Amino acid sequence: MNIRDAKLILLILMLLALMLGLSGCGAPEKAEEEQLGAAAESSSYRSVCFGEQTFVAVGTGGRIDRISVDKMVTSLQSPVSQTLNGVAFANSRYVAVGDSGVIVVSGIDGAFQLIDAVTESDLLSVTEFGENFVAVGREGTVLTSSDGENWDELDVDVTNDFISVDSNGENCIAVTREGQVLVMKSLSLWDVLDYNEVYKDLGTTFHMRAICCCGQGYLVMGMSMDNDDVPVVFKTSDGELWTEIYLDTINNVMSNEFLPIRLNSAGVFEDQILIGADGGKLLTLTSCAECTKLTELTYYNINALAYMAEGYVLLAGDDFWFDVISSDSVRTYSIKAEQARTDQLENGAYIVDVRTAEEYTNGHIPGALHIPVDRVAEQLESYIPDKTAKIIFYCSMGGRSQTALETALTEGYSLVYNLGGLDDGVWPYEIERGSEGVFEE
Repeated sequence: MNIRDAKLILLILMLLALMLGLSGCGAPEKAEEEQLGAAAESSSYRSVCFGEQTFVAVGTGGRIDRISVDKMVTSLQSPVSQTLNGVAFANSRYVAVGDSGVIVVSGIDGAFQLIDAVTESDLLSVTEFGENFVAVGREGTVLTSSDGENWDELDVDVTNDFISVDSNGENCIAVTREGQVLVMKSLSLWDVLDYNEVYKDLGTTFHMRAICCCGQGYLVMGMSMDNDDVPVVFKTSDGELWTEIYLDTINNVMSNEFLPIRLNSAGVFEDQILIGADGGKLLTLTSCAECTKLTELTYYNINALAYMAEGYVLLAGDDFWFDVISSDSVRTYSIKAEQARTDQLENGAYIVDVRTAEEYTNGHIPGALHIPVDRVAEQLESYIPDKTAKIIFYCSMGGRSQTALETALTEGYSLVYNLGGLDDGVWPYEIERGSEGVFEE
């Protein structure tokens, strides 16, 4: 064999080795990576709640975690491997529900125990209703329990899946994607409304995704029937009367720039509402329709959120991502003139002018208090002793009113807003002139 033939054979062997490497080793590695990627994508927290000074989050694989405010995670032993879709806290115990009808409940020692099956249908959501629990799921499944261990099934004559349930203590409401609304006044008294049928010629019809208690009322979130990318939000106090919350403007621009937005979970803190959405988006809603704020916190879908009394919020989502944030960090402090005027005339809000006495005399908003910005820290409490009152500051260009707002926050006021500056044309209504009401040393 000459050198040329040897080189040719060596080249052929190298090519064969490369081909074998591609077909024999590379493909399984790629398939394994795809499988791991799919598993990671499907792994997620599905529901969270707050109780006993800690958050509890549940999700795929039967996962149950305790999460503290300082973001420490303690994984609890779970008696199931099925996905847990909902968790609630009442009477010093947690109840979590999931696929194939699994129900787990924490005992006095905090350990979770599996409850004997009541149904084989997937349970998709659970809430506390007074001192009871209500769980809902596929094909109209509704279960109730007073202790989390013994459950009764209600026949509510609904065949669609109940996908979400929540309670304000006085009543309990569950919804289906198709628009059926179950309103429970008690465990033995309920009614069903088909929202999309009743309101098909009267208002916006939509595919419902979730219902969340926000104060004494409820927020129902979903997507337009005409376009799944367009979010729809309604508020209702009783499941019978509905008011749409329009999301036409977000971050002071048209909302279509942020589409798609798919809303998943909401909660209320003082006078504002936070809504977690797909794509790591967090919406802040106020009574001002033009002041909706969107913050992009992560690229993970935010599936659930829960508040604690001290103002912290747990956000949880895909790939078992979570974060604990202060609600102040995503709160919006801006307000438009129309809402400020309504709040002043109808809701008892205070409008405070923080400019100089000369500026105030030359023209101010009717009924506005006058406290110069450099006297806010000393004098605000004497004018407005109620630190839960809504206060709206303004100046000439918006800078001093922002300083006044930040000062008020440090003094313990929470419901504070910055209207901006009169010189910027923020107030399209009447202006009052005169020195009556000018701050005096």
